[in-house]
Amino acid sequence: MLKEYAEGYFIGGHKKRHTKASVQELNNCFSQAFKDALNEEIIERDPTWNAPIYEKKPTKKEEVKFMSLTEYKKLKLCSTCKNELSYLAIFILIVAGGRFGEVQNYNVTI
Repeated sequence: MLKEYAEGYFIGGHKKRHTKASVQELNNCFSQAFKDALNEEIIERDPTWNAPIYEKKPTKKEEVKFMSLTEYKKLKLCSTCKNELSYLAIFILIVAGGRFGEVQNYNVTI
């Protein structure tokens, strides 16, 4: 990933399609690493300093990213009415707060 970063795929280039927030997050991660390298005199200059951040992909609107309370209630009701494993998984996701990793690692012992 450092090679792609250096080639301008994220900062100072237009090669990938990322949102501004994701590019800034990546820049912050690399910036901390470069600051440590500067302090230890491994490198002479921080390439992330004052680097222009380009984004091609606009940030999604909240209406697209999140479901409404009405849609949430309908989904919860629908997932309790069907007797299929996929609907059980959806219901558990709803109850667990939508954390897929927790549901994926969930074990049932009877």
